[in-house]
Amino acid sequence: MTGMFIYPDDYNSEEVGEQQFTWQEINDAGIVFLPSIGYREKYNVYRLNNPLGGYWSSTTVESDVNAARCVIFNGDGEMNITDEKRSIAHCIRLVCDCNN
Repeated sequence: MTGMFIYPDDYNSEEVGEQQFTWQEINDAGIVFLPSIGYREKYNVYRLNNPLGGYWSSTTVESDVNAARCVIFNGDGEMNITDEKRSIAHCIRLVCDCNN
């Protein structure tokens, strides 16, 4: 599965080395994994099985009611924030616990 790992600010990768971890250990360490799962625009689906991924952020674009901020990342771990049309169906992901 391709995607991007986002590490907490206090994460020390030198302590970890190249060990293999379970998903529970990754979650307990505060690491977030965003899988690359493509997006839909109208009737077409793009970027399936591709290391490039995108997720909506919670930030809107004040100058354009038809746009919102999107986090785009590639297989090299580079991440950019861009404005995208709301008609593009990027994913959303809960990254913190919600209390109802």
